[in-house]
Amino acid sequence: MKVLVDGWEDGERRQQELEEPDRWGVQAADALIVESCGHCVRLKQDPSALKTLGVGALLWEGALVLTQYMSIIPSKRWEGARVVELGAGLGLAGILAGKLGARVTLTDVEAVLPVLQQNADLNSDDVQFDVIALEWGSAKAPEVIESLTSEPIDWVIASDFMYPETPGLHGNIDLEGGHPTATAFFDVAAALCKPKRTRCLLAFEEGCRHEAASSLSLI
Repeated sequence: MKVLVDGWEDGERRQQELEEPDRWGVQAADALIVESCGHCVRLKQDPSALKTLGVGALLWEGALVLTQYMSIIPSKRWEGARVVELGAGLGLAGILAGKLGARVTLTDVEAVLPVLQQNADLNSDDVQFDVIALEWGSAKAPEVIESLTSEPIDWVIASDFMYPETPGLHGNIDLEGGHPTATAFFDVAAALCKPKRTRCLLAFEEGCRHEAASSLSLI
């Protein structure tokens, strides 16, 4: 996997490859290209929108980890598969799945949809994406889940959907609904998964492992 960032340095517009992508290098850019599995995913983000959109405004490490893992799965397993990405943010993993031949629905909270739709459109030259609102635990969630499960889902994917309890870092970063809970996320993921059919790929920070372990059995 290769990550190219497009941003400003010393007052000049520059594009450079990040040999070892880190949070600062990735999130300081306003445009990125992620190359994986022979495909290029183009993304736009607004570093200044973190306070208004929450974590969905930027690319996080979990999305890169998930994308890297997806690259080692045989491509034929994505061809024609139905994929739902939860909390898609910029949409990196879901867009890559689409480029690998999957039929993809990208979901996130309403406030993030314009950014998500923009990135879906940037990559729609050879594939189409469905972009819909889905907020875990909301009153509208059951209706959206019912619509999504009208056809069997092969893959549910998500990254950076929960954060460690680090005061001042993540606690109030998601202004649209506060700190997301593992329970609400896993309830939605479990509702989307069909036994012996659906595979679930999740990437989250090491500090969340204990919280996640208590809910993974739901899926």
